[in-house]
Amino acid sequence: MFILALTVTVLIGILVLIVAVGLVGQKVTYGMRARRKARLDELYQQKMDPILLEDLPGESTDPASLLFRQGVARACEPLQKELQRINWFSRRAHRKALKRVMLGMSHELVGETRARLSLTFQIFGFVKDELRDIASRRWWIRAKACRNLALMRAEDATSDLIMLLTDNEEDVRTEAAMALVNIAGVKALDPLFTNLQRVSVWMAIQLSKAILAMGSAAVPALIESLKSEHESVKSFSIEMLGEIRDIRACVPLIELAQIAGVDLGCKALISLGKLGDEAGKETLLEHISSDDERLRISAARGLGFLASPETAPALTQHLLDDTVRVRIEAGKALERIDAAGHTFLTQAYAESDALGKRIVSQFLENLGVEVESLGGQT
Repeated sequence: MFILALTVTVLIGILVLIVAVGLVGQKVTYGMRARRKARLDELYQQKMDPILLEDLPGESTDPASLLFRQGVARACEPLQKELQRINWFSRRAHRKALKRVMLGMSHELVGETRARLSLTFQIFGFVKDELRDIASRRWWIRAKACRNLALMRAEDATSDLIMLLTDNEEDVRTEAAMALVNIAGVKALDPLFTNLQRVSVWMAIQLSKAILAMGSAAVPALIESLKSEHESVKSFSIEMLGEIRDIRACVPLIELAQIAGVDLGCKALISLGKLGDEAGKETLLEHISSDDERLRISAARGLGFLASPETAPALTQHLLDDTVRVRIEAGKALERIDAAGHTFLTQAYAESDALGKRIVSQFLENLGVEVESLGGQT
């Protein structure tokens, strides 16, 4: 029995030793790889400086010119030859390091230097590699390829990216959409909205940042996308038009509010108010008397954004007599209409029932009015 116990103890000790040696070996190997990776990164950061910073042969600084492209190609030749002299096994690690360094630089560079970097991605075959990965059966590889192509500003990839807008995986569709916008800018919006079938919440968050940065330049494509067959695409475009606040969207939003279903109609009414164009006033006033409570709420909210004194009487009517949610939105709208709205709020307090007084008192207090001075119970 003692011998058995001793044997088990020895075996356990040997096992623990093997595991410990394995962990130490793994840690040493990882450390060596990390140091080698850092050395290669530093090396290729230095080797990219002549390509990006030195004057180009031919003295052309126009990224669209043939001279510029030829100049960048000649600047890349020494590094290309150097990579060719490295044996095949090591060359792979060196190319990975070069690509890693260039992708890191893509976040920081702009202008002519950025154009040099984009051409360099093509010259070294990195764009071709990503276009191959776009066809991978693994969705995460396709998504990563889209992300890398965006960083490379690979204009040759736009047709492939458009095809991925209907990919089965949502992450791939989102990355493809963002890549298109980052590569082609405003020009990407027409094919983007033509081919998109669904805008998810995450895609909307990502796209909205880029489209808002474009400002009014994005409005024509957004207006055209209101004709899309897909509701989520139209919904996204309606919201973007409301945030950009370009009055060119007024008539299309009025037309959409008249024919759309309740969900899209509500969004159109709110965005219509955000435009701040008096031309949308009649449509908002028409819908604040709708039979559907959601449309009345949205119309009241839109009138609040419009903040037109002429709408104060209609808003007061709904503040005095409607459902609680509509009354609250009408009160918020009147609060935004400055002097005229504040006057109507005061009058509404005097004429309201007990519930109305409680609603109106909140808005009057926000305006600094002492409700006790108006009399009545709150």
